[in-house]
Amino acid sequence: MPLPEFAFKLRTFGTGFSKVTRHLLTETKPEDVTLLQFEILHFLYTEDSATFGQIGACTGMSLPNTSREVKKLIQKKLVTKRADLKDKRVYFVELSPSGQELMTASSAKLERLISGQYAHLNPEDVNEVMQALDLLSEKLLGE
Repeated sequence: MPLPEFAFKLRTFGTGFSKVTRHLLTETKPEDVTLLQFEILHFLYTEDSATFGQIGACTGMSLPNTSREVKKLIQKKLVTKRADLKDKRVYFVELSPSGQELMTASSAKLERLISGQYAHLNPEDVNEVMQALDLLSEKLLGE
């Protein structure tokens, strides 16, 4: 396949996937957190803990903006921060017990939404899509 065609297909898929992801996150986020804060919580739910730099890289925010949003989540008692034992300048952010509870409930809601949205797929289609996702993760994300 010529590289421009590959780039076009990848960009088109990425844009569509981004729209679906944004819609699902918007539908599952609690009312009292912004979409950006929910993205941080979702990242921490999958990563367990992260530095401010890692959070900023994932969300595309600057370090000052990341710090401001994490501070708001700390005030809402959804995350905690702790200093690295080896380097006191580095802080790790983690979900608090109430943040973990919120994200577990949101994850269950997300599963229900996905199940409903893709209920039309038969088991063979689901298996085929899962294999395609595994292949994309391996070839494009190195996972």
